[in-house]
Amino acid sequence: MAEGAESDDRGGLVLAVLGLFLSRKQFAYSWLTAYMFVLSFVLGSLFLVLAHHLFDASWSVPIRRICEHIACLSFPWMAFFFVPIAIFAKP
Repeated sequence: MAEGAESDDRGGLVLAVLGLFLSRKQFAYSWLTAYMFVLSFVLGSLFLVLAHHLFDASWSVPIRRICEHIACLSFPWMAFFFVPIAIFAKP
């Protein structure tokens, strides 16, 4: 990891917590927007993997490997990042 990467991660976390305390409603909308943006990549990758396995195309192996990693490694994290959405959802 690069030296500045940890400070960037901490800086993003500090700004997210600051936004949470300044405006909870805006934080919830921003979190939902970011979540849906990332979820579209994860579900798109999963769809490509399913389509590649369905048609059993040999040309798609390099693409399929990348999509498999995106879909497989990101799904558990997406469940974790859904928790704030469930907390801020109105009943």
